[in-house]
Amino acid sequence: MKKVFVINRAGIASIKKINCITTTVLLAASLLIQIAATAQKNYISIETGSFFGGPAGKIGTQMTACGFGDLVNADYNLFGADLFSTSTSYPITINSKTKYWLRYGRELTGNSSVEFSMGMIHNSRVSGFSEDPESTSPNIFYISGNSLTFENNIYAFSADYIFITKRHDAGIGAGPALALYKLSRFTPDASSTSSIQPGISTTAFWRFINHKVFFMALRCDAMFFVPHIIDAVSVTDENGYKSTFPSTKVNAFNGDLNVSIGFKF
Repeated sequence: MKKVFVINRAGIASIKKINCITTTVLLAASLLIQIAATAQKNYISIETGSFFGGPAGKIGTQMTACGFGDLVNADYNLFGADLFSTSTSYPITINSKTKYWLRYGRELTGNSSVEFSMGMIHNSRVSGFSEDPESTSPNIFYISGNSLTFENNIYAFSADYIFITKRHDAGIGAGPALALYKLSRFTPDASSTSSIQPGISTTAFWRFINHKVFFMALRCDAMFFVPHIIDAVSVTDENGYKSTFPSTKVNAFNGDLNVSIGFKF
């Protein structure tokens, strides 16, 4: 007795779907094999890690020098009863961890390449406070004095000519760079300015994993920009106490040490 198998429309659709997926996987595998078998001229990468330099350090130093670096001791009370005490040392600097580089590179010859990069290389907030020396004992709601805060955001762009080793696992290079610097100031009134600073980029890398289509590397950069000048600003409290932050040059140097992940194509 012969057995007859009947496949309904749902079964036919399922088989077609499986065949389609199988074909797609095979085509993708074939493409990767072809890529791996040929010399790659281009690559892209993303990286993050430790960033240093930038305007935050100089701003903090200047705040301390001009009186916005007070140690504020406060004894809080309510209806004559002591509640608690606090001690806050200014300036307070907060560096955001959101920093990164995005890169595209192309090999020119066997031992050189050109690379274009963009990234957020600095993101910080620096707050200072100058306590009024003639203020009365602070209460639970307010301490008399002047506050000043700067927020700094720097995006950088660079084009580097890089000399690479024969194994293509290390390189060093340099080129022009631009920094887009946005400075926001709170006094407590808010204002912001933006500037473009030309500069020079130097870079070096070592690919500790270096396959034909994938790599991981240690990367360091040092960038030198024309300094940005922060205008002087004065803050006066309700009692007439005045504090002044002088004109200051910032953001001449930015550097980083990162881990990079990239693909060649």
